[in-house]
Amino acid sequence: MPTRVVNAPLLLEEEYVASHRYEGVANGSTVYMYVENPSNSDVTMNILALEVASTGSGRIDMYRDVTVLSQGSEVPILNLRFDRPTSPKTIIRHGGSYSFNTPSHSTVLPGGTRVRILGSISEIGEKIKIPKGYNTLIAFTNVAGVDTDVSIRMLWKEVHD
Repeated sequence: MPTRVVNAPLLLEEEYVASHRYEGVANGSTVYMYVENPSNSDVTMNILALEVASTGSGRIDMYRDVTVLSQGSEVPILNLRFDRPTSPKTIIRHGGSYSFNTPSHSTVLPGGTRVRILGSISEIGEKIKIPKGYNTLIAFTNVAGVDTDVSIRMLWKEVHD
C-alpha cells in the first residue's frame, strides 16, 4: 500500500493564565486590566476564559483597540506547562489610564451577600482572538454602594502564525 504524505502546518501553541485582585475598590470607581498582543509578536492570542469575580455588584465593559495614555503595572503570567517555562508574547497590565470609545461588550456582575454566597462570577470574552498589533481593555465599575474587592482572571493560548 502506498504511503501518502500530507503537507500540514505544525500547530505550535502555549497556554497561559494571569490574574489580579483589586482590593477596596471604592463605590463608583473603575479598575482596568489591559491586554495587548504586540505588533512584533508572531502569535495570535486566543482567549479561552475571562472571569471577573467581586464581593459586590459591578458593571463590566470590554473595549477594543484603546489608546494607552499611561501604562499600568505588569501582571505576572504563568505558563500552564510546568516543563516548558516559555515566556508569553502577550502583555497584561493593571491600572493605567486609557482613551476608548463604545464598549464591544457590556454586562453586569450581580455581587453582594446572599445565603451561603458571597460575590458572583461573570465570564466574558470566550473565544476572542486577538491578532498581533491589537489590544483590549476590561473595565470593572463598582456600583455596590460600598468598597468591594474584585479579581480578574484570564486563560488564553498563543498560537504561532
